This record gives sequence, structure tokens and C-alpha cells, in this order.
Amino acid sequence: ADPSNERAREELAMVEAEGGDQFREEGVHAVAAGDWEEGLRCFERACKAAPKDPKCWAGRAAVMFGLKRWDECLADCDKGIVLCEEERREKEEAERRKEEEGGDESEEDSTDEEEEEEPGVLEAALWARKGEVLLEMGDEGGAEKAFERSLELHDSAEVEAALEAQKRDRKAREEAARQSLLVEASLDKERGTELFKARKYPQAVEAFTRALAVEPRSAVYLMNRAVAYLEMSKSMLAAKDFDESIASAREGGDMELLVKVLGKKGRMWERLAAVKGTPTTEKQKRLEDAAKAFDEGVKAGGGGGGVRDGKREAW
Repeated sequence: ADPSNERAREELAMVEAEGGDQFREEGVHAVAAGDWEEGLRCFERACKAAPKDPKCWAGRAAVMFGLKRWDECLADCDKGIVLCEEERREKEEAERRKEEEGGDESEEDSTDEEEEEEPGVLEAALWARKGEVLLEMGDEGGAEKAFERSLELHDSAEVEAALEAQKRDRKAREEAARQSLLVEASLDKERGTELFKARKYPQAVEAFTRALAVEPRSAVYLMNRAVAYLEMSKSMLAAKDFDESIASAREGGDMELLVKVLGKKGRMWERLAAVKGTPTTEKQKRLEDAAKAFDEGVKAGGGGGGVRDGKREAW
């Protein structure tokens, strides 16, 4: 007789008698003894023997995780989760039909609570394992969602601790990255200032724009770019940046900066009013806008400084 066929018959008999339980037990013992490859072979037999049993896929996922075979572990987790969901739907449908028929609960149904709870616990464990795999694969957002789903299905102090630790680590990394960007933005602001002094206005605008990409509501960066735009004769862009800078300074409660920006905005309109060839009506409007900016600066607290005497203050 062919030994391989004889072995196949033995395995088939085992499947018919016990499903994948025997193979799962063998896999657990193999892993406990440190033989991960043998454990994998056992769980692969279990999955073939009982392909609808989520416990088999959960076991193989655990072995794949131990072997650091992330993609295969993730696939096994997903397979097990789908099977758990199918079991849950089947039980819900059975309960619904029972209610519709108006039948009483049998003793057999009422004494098997532990088995009914198992799919939820197992599914939660599979989601938790999936979260661990996704962390290893660098998908932090996906890992957090997986941990959260696990906790929705079953409370676990271990999973909750893992989720909280992941969130803390992510926030710490995000804050470190943010601080690095803020430092770079500050350096761009300094570069822009030096470029402005060197009369390299387009390059100064670029530097201030990079800084604003990090802090789009920075009143200082907006004010500095407005001044650079003005030197490039881009008065509309300058006015827009001045207005946004004023709004941001006012929102932030920085009255000293607010006064400074209003003074610069007033001097911009005076400067534009003095451009040769400006029509009288337009010149008058610009002077009125300048006076309005100076008045707002005085009201904001710039009583005697650069606002009232703004025409003599250098840019």
C-alpha cells in the first residue's frame, strides 16, 4: 500500500472524528516546545481539516506572527474574523427564527452560554492580533482601529493597555515631528528676513511661504510676507496677507503685534497713495484706508508709537 495514501486516510479519519482539534493540539504542543515550523505544519493541517473553524485560523495566525510572516498572519486573521462574523450572524438568525416561532428555549440552548460567548472572544483576539501585525507593518492608524474593534467585542485590559500605549507613542512622535517643523519654519523666517534685507524679495516670499506651510495662521510670517509682496509691487497680495495677519493677531490676543501690523498696513496705503499717476479718487480712498488702519492701531493700544507717527517709521 502507498504510505502516503495510508497517511491521507488516517488524517481523513481524524478529521471526520475530531475536525481540526487534534491537529490544533499538536500545533500548540509543538510551538510550546519551540518547534515553530512543526507547529505551522500542524495548524496548516487543522485549517485544511476544518476550514470553517476560526480557531484553526487563529492558531495559524499566532504561529505566523511568531515566525514574523506578517502578510500571511494578516491574511489568517482576516479569514478567522470573517468566519467569526459568519458564526455570529448564523446564531443571530437562529435566535430570530426561534423568536418568530415562539418556541421556548430548550435546556440544551440555555446551558451552552460559554460556547455562545466564544466567537466574540475569539474574534476580539483576532482583531487584537491584527493590530499587532499592523503595528509591525508600520500601519499605526490601522492598528489603532483594530485594537478599538477588539475592545468593542470584548473588554481586555491587555488590549486596552496596548491601544493606550500606541496612542501615546504616536502622539509623542507627532509632537516631535511638529516641533522639528516649527524649528524649520523659524529658520525659514530668519532666512526670509535676511533675503528681504538683501532686497531679494521673491526669494524672501518663498522662505516666508515655506514657514507659513507649517504655521498658516502665524501673524508674524503673514506680516513679513506682506511687506515682501509690497516691495514686489504686488499690493493685492500684500493687503490680503496684512488682513489675515491682523485677524490672527487679534484672535491670539497679541495686541502689540496687532498694533505693529496695523501700522504697516496704514503705511502701505499711504505709500500706494503717493504713487505718481494715481487717480485722485483712488488716492483719496487709499489715504482713507491708511487713516482707518492707523485709527484701529490707536484703539488697539498703539497710542503714541509707530501708529500715529507711522509715516516716519522705516519698514
